[in-house]
Amino acid sequence: MNVYQCGGARRSRIAVYVYPYARYADERGRALVPLSREYLDVLQAVQQSPFYTDDPHEACIFLPAIDTWQDGENHLVFSVWPGTGTERLGRALLAGASLSSLVYRHGFDVSLPTGAEFCLAVRGAHLGPEALADALAVLDWTRIGLHVYEEDLARLPDILAEVSESRRLEMRRQGAWVWRRYLRSFREMALTTLQIVNRPRHVSPAYPLTVPYTAPRSQGFTAVVLTYDRLDSLYQIIETVALAPSLSKVLVVWNNQKKAPPSASLWPTISKPLKVVQTGANLLSNRFYPYDEIETECVLALDDDITMLTVDELEFGYQVWREYPDRIVGFPSRNHVWNNVTQSWGYDSEWTSDLSMVLTGAAFYHKYWNYRYTNSLPGNIKQWVDDNMNCEDIAMNFLVSNVTGKAPIKVAARKKFKCTSADCSGGDLSANVDHFIERSDCIQHFVGAFGAMPLRRVQFRADPVLYRDDFPAKLKRYNDVGSL
Repeated sequence: MNVYQCGGARRSRIAVYVYPYARYADERGRALVPLSREYLDVLQAVQQSPFYTDDPHEACIFLPAIDTWQDGENHLVFSVWPGTGTERLGRALLAGASLSSLVYRHGFDVSLPTGAEFCLAVRGAHLGPEALADALAVLDWTRIGLHVYEEDLARLPDILAEVSESRRLEMRRQGAWVWRRYLRSFREMALTTLQIVNRPRHVSPAYPLTVPYTAPRSQGFTAVVLTYDRLDSLYQIIETVALAPSLSKVLVVWNNQKKAPPSASLWPTISKPLKVVQTGANLLSNRFYPYDEIETECVLALDDDITMLTVDELEFGYQVWREYPDRIVGFPSRNHVWNNVTQSWGYDSEWTSDLSMVLTGAAFYHKYWNYRYTNSLPGNIKQWVDDNMNCEDIAMNFLVSNVTGKAPIKVAARKKFKCTSADCSGGDLSANVDHFIERSDCIQHFVGAFGAMPLRRVQFRADPVLYRDDFPAKLKRYNDVGSL
């Protein structure tokens, strides 16, 4: 696939052009290769989707209404029934069911399920684990499928018998939702295919395929600071985080397309590498992109106005993350609540013992989640975030809790994180009623996209040893940690 035709690898969405429908007939007037009802559904689904464009010069992907392409570059061919339409692909992308190892091209084609109620996916010599990962890229199968090693297939009946009834019910419920959302018809499978193709094609296939439950052997984190144009606070944050012993690199994501970032001589002089990445569009999801510049497994996500953190708090937060590398570990926490009056979920920042989210304006997490956020968020959540310029932090909390089934970890006891931007109603974001309404709308929308509420409440906070004990400061490792 020619990604340069797609307007850059960081474009938020591919554009798909559908060739005009045409009727081809022989000299006797008989139809040649007529459109099936199923394939017509595919074409119409694409035309009604956000991916569609009626301008072929703007398009990245071309969807033929009949087999009329030449070598097929940047063409997407749907094979709606197994074993058909796969002989003359050239450089066209194939999306089809029951693709054999002789037809399937890893990192290129998209494997779809057949129109059957059950199927068994085997990771073996003919369809390797990387190909299987490609086929399942959009869906989170950890909640609806059992993973069994090939050598254990003979024990499959015994393994299935050990699955509890509650687990069976949960998998059926999640499986039914996934089927309705992504796979129940050719229309849904067509849109699922476009989500897969829409993934950044240059992302390395070597990213971890399993949740990172153990800390990396190598030390260090990369501080990723999302900024637009608040240079004073940005410089202050860089100077503070640079003093953290475990910092490996500072990566500034410059989200302003109207103004170039400062010249190199104007940036703070620090002892660690400082890189600036200019984005192609002002999107909040840019903070979670799997940039090649992130070489450590640990990421510290920071907003450009979070200036109240101390070096001890940052270093302690990183050490806590090493104990919980599969979770979001950070500082400002929030909660989700159920409203009995409106019968809907809402967003809450009241200071209680409960929390279910740690905001990624100041949080540590494994870079694995950048790949998952960019490539496999369900529904149109990523597009929702970018269109509304809000709630990317809530979406990341949904994603992590949905995969792990665990709550985030809050660090230190600071009660308030002050917002210094002009849209925070006097500097305190919690005073902005509209903000809470918008965030509650996000939660409700995300619940619909995930098919359930994945967030987990917890009453837990990580503090340094001897934090509130009356001991001499020299006996404590982290002295400069905020208190209530």
